[in-house]
Amino acid sequence: IRGIGNLLGTKQHGKMVSVGFDTYCSLLEEAIKEQQNIKEKKYKSSIIDINITAYIPDEWVGTEEQKMIEYKRISETKTITDLDMIVKEWRDRFSKLEEPVENLIKLIKLKIGATNAGITRVRETQGGIRIYSEYTEAEQRMIYRKLPIEIKRYIKLVKLPKACEEGEMVIILNNMQLNFKELFNMLSDLFYYITEVISEYRQRE
Repeated sequence: IRGIGNLLGTKQHGKMVSVGFDTYCSLLEEAIKEQQNIKEKKYKSSIIDINITAYIPDEWVGTEEQKMIEYKRISETKTITDLDMIVKEWRDRFSKLEEPVENLIKLIKLKIGATNAGITRVRETQGGIRIYSEYTEAEQRMIYRKLPIEIKRYIKLVKLPKACEEGEMVIILNNMQLNFKELFNMLSDLFYYITEVISEYRQRE
């Protein structure tokens, strides 16, 4: 309805933050492909919904068209190696990374880590960070038992109602005493351990 300039301008980046960067880019990509009559199998990646200011400023990349290109590139990144290559290029082309850009990069790293760990969604609520997956209750309890104590003291397992479509259990991470950098490190470590535990478990099957 509105022009791309309004949608992706600084006055509207708050809208992107409110719906989540991953969801925002997915909706944008779906709309483009719908206009082009492109149908393809979706890549199932995690949704990261954390309340942090993360965006690419207009003045940092120079033009709104370039900003749209960079959003698309980073949203399609599937590995940390590919992401690091983009970040290195950004430093060369656009100079020092501004804080909202650094936050955006961290969110993408969390999305990649969560996807690799089999996490479907990470959502911030008043009661803490809720981490959803399709793992069974038995698998989640096994994961919890094998986590380091420094992570265990921040999380708890909560059984979901049977009617809930988001899995059997949810991990709730207490982020009350954590700033975003600490939260990023905590979630990154958690996703790493989940990936390792599940990989080891499935190799034994």
